[in-house]
Amino acid sequence: MKVEMTDLSPVKKSLSFEVGPDEVARETDEVVRRLAARVRVPGFRAGKVPLGVVRTRFAKEVEGDVRERLVAKLHAEAARDKGLKPLGEPVLDHLSHDKDGPLTFRTTFEVAPRIELKGYRGVEAREPSAAVADADVERALGDLRQAQSRLVAEEGRAATTGDVIVVDVEGRPDDGEPFRRERTLIEVGASDNLPEFNERIHGAAAGADLEFPVAYPKEYDNPSLAGKTVRYHLKIHEVKRREVPALDDDFARPRGVRGPGRAPEARTRGSRRAQAARSAARAPPVGPGQGPAGEPGGPPGRAGGRGDPPPPGGLRAHPHAAGSGPVEDQSGLEGDP
Repeated sequence: MKVEMTDLSPVKKSLSFEVGPDEVARETDEVVRRLAARVRVPGFRAGKVPLGVVRTRFAKEVEGDVRERLVAKLHAEAARDKGLKPLGEPVLDHLSHDKDGPLTFRTTFEVAPRIELKGYRGVEAREPSAAVADADVERALGDLRQAQSRLVAEEGRAATTGDVIVVDVEGRPDDGEPFRRERTLIEVGASDNLPEFNERIHGAAAGADLEFPVAYPKEYDNPSLAGKTVRYHLKIHEVKRREVPALDDDFARPRGVRGPGRAPEARTRGSRRAQAARSAARAPPVGPGQGPAGEPGGPPGRAGGRGDPPPPGGLRAHPHAAGSGPVEDQSGLEGDP
């Protein structure tokens, strides 16, 4: 087989092939054997069709398959042997094959340009600041503890800020479809609740039935409720307080902290430092008068987060949580400082 390469441009190449009759015949025999194993011809059992019958009956299919296999295989081998890395599939510019003669074809394709880096030695690079303040560590530890907190039902407890109530909610807008949701979770005092709603549920206990109206402001972000009044009926089933785990070895152990001296604070500081470095490397330059990006709006697992789906009626005044158990730690504390 003969192969010639032509440089059409720094990023465009061409390969010309001349494949001898012997190689074409070997490939043809292989294609015929493969085809004979799967074709069905009247008068012959499946897989038992004579090769001569297949070669004659499926001559066009065999010829097309041979050309396609040789072009793909030989182009890939030649490009690899010449150290070329084609970008995408080649274009077949020419193909000719006379009976009992050689198969000739030409492929054209593009390659990645060669780039020589110059003048980079001695260039100074600034290492982004990754300082971690004590307040950052305390905030991260607080978020972790909140994420692993449990909601514990307490009989006779009057709901206070931070508690979560299990409640059936019925709402009747003064102009709209009524809605109902059973055993939804509402965090008392959550910032997503309207202040008027928080005032009404504060101090409620299990077994209470509450009825009250809530007037939505005209600038409320849900147009279907903006400027309207909804009359609520709430049946309180349970009041749950949030039980936050202590910051001790039992809390730290599942998070990869092992052995004496590996306090959660040290582990968290290392993780925060790595996180700060990654963020600084990705962030655009901070201009005059600008500060770092804001922290998330609240710890994970909090009932009433803004990512929660609204209850029926499109209300977001009393978001609910998906469950009352501990939330899996998603903090990603990996690697030692």
